[in-house]
Amino acid sequence: MSLGCLVRSPLRVALTKRLTGLRFLSGMKGGLGGGFNDILDAKVKLGSQTKPTLVAYGDHAFQINDILVRQSVILLPNSFLLWNAKTVEDITIDNLTVFTTLYPTLEVLFIGCGEAMKPISPEITKYFRKKGIVVEASSTTNAASTFNMLSSEGRNVAAALLTLLPPESEEETNTTEL
Repeated sequence: MSLGCLVRSPLRVALTKRLTGLRFLSGMKGGLGGGFNDILDAKVKLGSQTKPTLVAYGDHAFQINDILVRQSVILLPNSFLLWNAKTVEDITIDNLTVFTTLYPTLEVLFIGCGEAMKPISPEITKYFRKKGIVVEASSTTNAASTFNMLSSEGRNVAAALLTLLPPESEEETNTTEL
């Protein structure tokens, strides 16, 4: 069975029902009504936008442009990646090194720490300062909003965003078992 068939089956309906309470940033319209794409769908494209924009978020999900993502994400200037970090303790230099490979060098890296601001390791800030990148840690909501604003102004920024709440169990992040 192809992944595309799986997504259009009752699995997609079950997953959509689990994502209630999406909150929208900056008054943007969209959401789970018409027009969103599931990241598991084989036909997913970033759409006409070349820059990722966080349109909405829920406790365990993000809507980036018209793509629904159910885990933490890394937003780059022209793309995004899924990120396996679930809590602030999971944020390390190793899983943030992707930001040092970008050219031109980022101006600012926003780290969203979940529902509330939590301190990150000082080694992370020192490491990126040596690379010429400013690190700003805050709540995921504030990090996402600031990323969207500066990115829309054409600034070279990126973000590493934890979901507002950590996954309650492995089942929540493993969509094939629903």
